Amino acid sequence: MKNLVIKGHITKTPNDDDLQLVEQKLQFLLPPSYKNFVKQYGEGLLCGLFLIYVPNSEDENIDLFKKYAFEKNIIKEHIESGYWNNFIESQELSKQWFLSLEPFGSSENGDILCWDTAKRDQSGEYPIYLLDNEQSTAPLVAHSMDEFVEGFCINQKIDEIYPIGHGQKWDLPNTFEVFEHPNPPASAPINIENEVDNPYKYPSMNLFLQGKMVECIPHSEEGALYVKLDEDKTNEELIKQLKEVAKESVGSDRVIFIK
Repeated sequence: MKNLVIKGHITKTPNDDDLQLVEQKLQFLLPPSYKNFVKQYGEGLLCGLFLIYVPNSEDENIDLFKKYAFEKNIIKEHIESGYWNNFIESQELSKQWFLSLEPFGSSENGDILCWDTAKRDQSGEYPIYLLDNEQSTAPLVAHSMDEFVEGFCINQKIDEIYPIGHGQKWDLPNTFEVFEHPNPPASAPINIENEVDNPYKYPSMNLFLQGKMVECIPHSEEGALYVKLDEDKTNEELIKQLKEVAKESVGSDRVIFIK
């Protein structure tokens, strides 16, 4: 993309095997423009606002398959809680449509980028929607990754589709800031209690569970999901949900509560 300026040095990008493997796990085909984007740019922050998840990333906060499980759970919780009911009714959408959306990225504000895989066009592309958690809306923002980057982000169509309000406008940089060292060395000691608030050393994720946001920190090396919540504020159903999230994200149902 000629208008996108790279900040940093690209050292790791997914290959075709990585992309094919995650397609098998997700059970749908990835769109060509997304594949080209992640193969060219790898891991980083797009236009100062968006994270595009990447297959086979060592960073658990960017890995497509692991983040997919988290985001799908958030969408499910929002639907079950009625969070998006007004928007669904006003747009004459179905709850099943929301549940069928496939997440592949997010904004720094916690909004979720999704594909509508039921509407694959002849070139293999899917419409892209942005699930706005604050406004509880889901506008269509692009029809491909190229259009999302060039039109929505760089050419500032974001102001029309995703306005800030109060007369303000977005001022997104036309940059891709490469994440060169998103994780600490494997040998570095990590103290969970001390490092939990550092997104680079120990990435966290907010989940909407039983009507409240719960901060979770997955750590695949230890095979555990750390949860910032007093254990006495949990119940059997919440623990069950957290164990399911742990299985998806770290391959174990081990859940550890921390303050």
